[in-house]
Amino acid sequence: MTRVISLFLPLLLALSSLPLGAAEPVPAAAFAARAKQTRDRLDLLFRHHNEPAPAPGPNQNPFRPPAGTAATTPVAANQTEEPAAIPTSDDLLLKQAVGALKITGIVKKLDGEINVTINGELYKEGGIITARAQGSPLYLRIRRISANSVTFGWNDSEIIQPF
Repeated sequence: MTRVISLFLPLLLALSSLPLGAAEPVPAAAFAARAKQTRDRLDLLFRHHNEPAPAPGPNQNPFRPPAGTAATTPVAANQTEEPAAIPTSDDLLLKQAVGALKITGIVKKLDGEINVTINGELYKEGGIITARAQGSPLYLRIRRISANSVTFGWNDSEIIQPF
């Protein structure tokens, strides 16, 4: 180990005594060429961000109605349209109310009774559940519970909801 140090020590001293020369300056033209190349590349990549394409003409609009169709005319301010009547049949109200319920499964008890989980609560056959249809509450009766469906009733209407 001392022999290696003794060989390299004079070499290191000789190299450390040499004067260091200043680095030659790079010509400005080389920087300018590289800067122009970088600017051109950025313009190529981001041109669509800086200068968006012009809007398409009315003939290239994909939402334009096809030629030959009559344009709809707006209703005048003094004309009033009758709003469509909301059907209120028992079947429709029952269908809307049952559609708002979240039926998640059934529970079969040891005595053979089957309960159904609706909106996070357990119900059995003959139970009453409150649901909303067209903004008003409806009291639905659970008429039957099977392994894959529940039958709801309201007035004389009945609907089978599978799950």
